[in-house]
Amino acid sequence: MPRPRRNLQDLIGLSGSVIQTLYSSIIGIPLAMAVAFGSCGGHCYHSIQHLRGKRPNTSHSWRRAATSLSEGLFAVPIAGLTHWLVDTFAGVCVGTVLGSPLTAEEQRFARSIFGTRIRLRSVRVVETGWKGRGMCSAGTIFIDRRDLNHPESRAIFAHELTHQYQDSRWLRPDRGTLRATWEAYQYWLKVRNVYHLDMTSITPWRKLEPESQAVIVEAWVEYRTWQTIADTEWRERLAFYLDWRGIQVDDPAHIARLLAWIDDAQLFRCIDGTQSPTTWDADGRLVAPPG
Repeated sequence: MPRPRRNLQDLIGLSGSVIQTLYSSIIGIPLAMAVAFGSCGGHCYHSIQHLRGKRPNTSHSWRRAATSLSEGLFAVPIAGLTHWLVDTFAGVCVGTVLGSPLTAEEQRFARSIFGTRIRLRSVRVVETGWKGRGMCSAGTIFIDRRDLNHPESRAIFAHELTHQYQDSRWLRPDRGTLRATWEAYQYWLKVRNVYHLDMTSITPWRKLEPESQAVIVEAWVEYRTWQTIADTEWRERLAFYLDWRGIQVDDPAHIARLLAWIDDAQLFRCIDGTQSPTTWDADGRLVAPPG
């Protein structure tokens, strides 16, 4: 099969990936280290004030200060190096060679979640065949199958689009896939399950970790699919997926908390909650749903 000709969309995707990688490396890694050191200083200050009797005992401690210091000195640089390598080889190189732009249907699906707050012209997609797995790197989304009619693939695609949305926010490059790389280390080392949500938490959306935000978007897509799908096997499977993330589909408090996060982030504002890919056109213009 002859190799397809590269067009303007490919050049936009390549330039977007390169800029994303350079920006997250040059700006994001130092910023993440500065945040960790600042957190360490804050914990130390509160602990000293407590020892001097000027502040009651709080959750701040020397232990948390040491954790923040070690994160700034070791965890962030290691995660940053891994992030840079993955972005360079997977996002830029593999994404440029094997990736292709979002289809019109995929663009409409992305718009249905994020509206116009995500750069879609530079996003590329690579179909991997990794069942149940996805990844976002330097503007490239790796997904098992490009089939939005498949419940699992649709949810994973929404998860990875959330990471792309996070990386689109240039003011906080340390809160996107760079931070998610460190969270993945924590999960692999069994330090904590970053994909499990605390449904009793009142933490606002903007202060949630990147993986938590992505899991919330993915879970909402799964929940709405669970509500509308007629296949009993898929309903049980989706309920199991949500339970693994700490969400009970028959608990109104859990669903209300999930919806509160969605409303706080102002996502899914332009659809009725069914994730219909026909609500937005390819250019991001709102169109009337069918019927």
